[in-house]
Amino acid sequence: VGAGRRQLQIFNQYDPCCFSGVRFRQYDTLVAQTVTQLAGGNFSTYLDPAYEHAISPQALQVIAADWERVENF
Repeated sequence: VGAGRRQLQIFNQYDPCCFSGVRFRQYDTLVAQTVTQLAGGNFSTYLDPAYEHAISPQALQVIAADWERVENF
């Protein structure tokens, strides 16, 4: 929370190890709204359906795009 602060959580939908599925959808919108209301900042999530327990090329593109937004934040 705070002006200029950001968090991007990436979930691998079919990860056999940890945090698989779409349970994050129970909280992601509420957290994003709360961050905005409290003191600014940004909270977002990305669901990667392509990979199991690795970082996919698609996730890397999402990370790169998020970094680009940080420079313009």
